[in-house]
Amino acid sequence: MTDTSGPSGLAGQWNNVIHSRIHRLLPSQSILEIAPGCGRWTPFLLGNAETYDGIDIVPELVEHCRRAYGTLKARPKFHLGDGSRLTPIRDASVTLVFPFDSLPGG
Repeated sequence: MTDTSGPSGLAGQWNNVIHSRIHRLLPSQSILEIAPGCGRWTPFLLGNAETYDGIDIVPELVEHCRRAYGTLKARPKFHLGDGSRLTPIRDASVTLVFPFDSLPGG
């Protein structure tokens, strides 16, 4: 079981590492998360967006996120895709793209 509390848990990582870097962009009208995986950062993003879309290349992970978060009042949407073509996302509809751990290093 992963510890989600404390400075090394998910909440600590969000507050001390991620949020501290993107806080000026939050809240955001529409967030697109590239490769949400099992939804590690999804709950933090959902609380900071009017609308949320996640796109992942792995069908099982898309289904997992749909089951885990799809019943929420905010109605997040999860799509299957490789992130290079964002077909299910309307042009100019996203105000923040969150690609944490999904882009190759350079």
